[in-house]
Amino acid sequence: FDETLIPYPGVSNGFVHKGFYDAWLALQPDITTAAQVLMNKYVNQTVLITGHSLGAVLSQLCALEVAKTGQKTSNKVYLYTYGSPR
Repeated sequence: FDETLIPYPGVSNGFVHKGFYDAWLALQPDITTAAQVLMNKYVNQTVLITGHSLGAVLSQLCALEVAKTGQKTSNKVYLYTYGSPR
């Protein structure tokens, strides 16, 4: 099992598995754009991000990025995962 960890951009002492990060990068532009549009439309509303298995990993990375946007729009971001890889 190859555990290639890379630094997570913008997170001090944060690391992420390269394969999971590459998978997130493929989805990130569409997801973050949609999240920004919705959070600008529904300011101060709660955002729930969830996932299972590989989706749990991707939802964790997603929540991190969406929370950055949420700070600008006063949206609260919650994350619920299950079956997340270790």
